[in-house]
Amino acid sequence: MKKTAGRPKLSQLLWWLLCALVTSSCATTSPPATPPACPKPSPAPSSVMRAPNYEQRLRELLFKPAETPTTSSGQPKP
Repeated sequence: MKKTAGRPKLSQLLWWLLCALVTSSCATTSPPATPPACPKPSPAPSSVMRAPNYEQRLRELLFKPAETPTTSSGQPKP
């Protein structure tokens, strides 16, 4: 049984290889693209730039007595 479509000729393969090589070499001679300029962020507000005082706030919450008075009922009922 014979194949209807044969292999492409060697000269045809060389022609396509040459075309691919020429088009790829043209792409590398262009100047490199410059990236767009990025905008600079505005400075952070001063409330964000303060040093955190988590330890001090936790000490106040845990170790200082509560300012709300507790209710006392006087004499306990028998």
